[in-house]
Formats: sequence, structure tokens, C-alpha cells
Amino acid sequence: IYLQASDKSNPSNLEATGGNIKSIFMYDTQAGTSTVSVPPTGTPHYKSLTTISGSCYDDFSSPDKVLVEVYDETGNVYWSTRGWVSAGQIASTYYETQGLQPWTTSWVNNNHWTNHRQYRVISRVRDKSQNLEAVKTENTRNFLYDVTNPTSSVIEPANLVEGKNISNMPTISGTCVDTNPGLVVGCSVAFRQTDVANADLTNAWWNGTAWSGASPMWIGILPADFTLKTDTTYQWKINTTTATWGNNTWYRIYSLSTDKAGNTQNNGSPDTYNRFKYVVPEPVASITFPSVNNGHFKETALSSISGNVSEG
Repeated sequence: IYLQASDKSNPSNLEATGGNIKSIFMYDTQAGTSTVSVPPTGTPHYKSLTTISGSCYDDFSSPDKVLVEVYDETGNVYWSTRGWVSAGQIASTYYETQGLQPWTTSWVNNNHWTNHRQYRVISRVRDKSQNLEAVKTENTRNFLYDVTNPTSSVIEPANLVEGKNISNMPTISGTCVDTNPGLVVGCSVAFRQTDVANADLTNAWWNGTAWSGASPMWIGILPADFTLKTDTTYQWKINTTTATWGNNTWYRIYSLSTDKAGNTQNNGSPDTYNRFKYVVPEPVASITFPSVNNGHFKETALSSISGNVSEG
């Protein structure tokens, strides 16, 4: 805006600086946009989340502030500078973040989250013309907080079985389970050789080629061998040919499950197993001809004796 003042004299006097700009303003009715980067889309599960972050953009007025709403969908409360409160206890459910590119909101630890609750995050940018972004899919995210470790167990072979014939058992199997709404996403197994008294032997883990490993080698269950049985329970299996078994030898089979939040059974240490003794079965022979005990044959009727042999 340009202004030039004049007085009532004749002729009038004009302001010497009338050609100078007196005021500049911008007219803007378009709000900017913001995006939540952490957490991402798809309702991820977290066992730790101390920072929520994202970006914002306004190609005209420039961003002024980013406001964030964090809502506990299970408890129906909102995060604020006073902690978790209901909507009626605060003037606005949104609060200012730190920075703009990127914007963040951080906590020292995870004490503010509650196990097995789902949360919603909405970001809204306000530009320097005070236009406030609307709520939309691009700036809304959900996540689940989960710190419960999943569990697993070995079913086959059963515990303390002697003489288990693995040649007749094509797979080792078991189950893994998580507490709802947690979700198991994987399971692994490890094998260890023991003595008769079940004492730990040094360097006796299966390492992929021999029973000489100093620590467990966890073998992941393939997706095709990982089957959902109920809402949070999966059945797993693995071929017995994964390891080489020695005759008259005791073994432990451990299982370890992992959930979507990254929690692992017993924090990643093997704690459950089944123990069994592998015995190579003796062969069994049988006579098929003559088929009758103490039978009588004439000279031309007994030209050969035959039978079968099989694994016991």
C-alpha cells in the first residue's frame, strides 16, 4: 500500500516520501498441510515410543505452528501438559509441537502409555495467516502400545519321550500365542544336545552343520509352516531333517516367539523346551512265504522262501 499526504495550502504541499511503501500484506485463505511420519500408516505396534514426528508445508504464508492431538481411544482421554485428561477438562485437545521441519513431540520415557491400548495421533498446521488445516487421512495415524511378551511351546515330540522315532515324525511342531490385542508374527526353534541327567553340555547347540555351537542358532519358521489357529494363537512346524540326530542321544527342542511390537518370549532367552531321546529303530524282518507255520510242501511246491524287512 502506497500513501502520500497533502495539506490544505494552495498550492498544497505533498509528502516527500509519498512514493515509499507504507504497508505490505498478504491475503491467504488456503491452509497448509502436515503429515505424521512416526507412527507411520497401518496401525503399527510399539513396545517403546518416545517421539512422534512429522513434516509440514505451506507454499504461501509459511507454517507458523504445528498442533498435535494424541487420543487414547481405549480410555477416551487426551494427552495434555497436565497429563491424560478428558475433553471437557481442557480448552483444546491440541497442543504445540517443537519445531516445524521436522516437527516433533517427545517424552523422556514410556510411562505415559498404557499396555494394550490403541492411540490416535492427528497433526494440524497453522500458517502465518492463521489458517488451520482440517483433519484428514494424511495427518491421522493410529498405533497400539504393547509390552507383553508372547509365549510358545513345543508339542511334538512330547517331553521326556524315550526312543522317539523321528524317521516316522516328519515335523517338529508346537504353538505360540500372544495376549490380545498383541499379535505373534514369528517363531524360531533351537536344538541342544544334553546328557542323560539333562545337564547342559558345553558347545552342544546345533549350529546348522554339527552339534558344536556355543550358543543357540535360532531357525525361523517359514510363513508356509506358520498357521493361525485362533485370534492370537499360531501353530508352527519344522522338518526334522533340519538337524542330524544321533542314536541313543538326548536332545532339547526350544521355541521362541516374537510379536508385532518386537517383544520376544522371555526377552529373547530360551526358557521352554521339550526333551526327548532319539533311538534309531531296529529293523524288523518277516516271512511272507511260506505263510503257514509248520506247513507241509511237496518237492515242486517250495521253490523259494520270501519275506520283508522294515524299519521298526
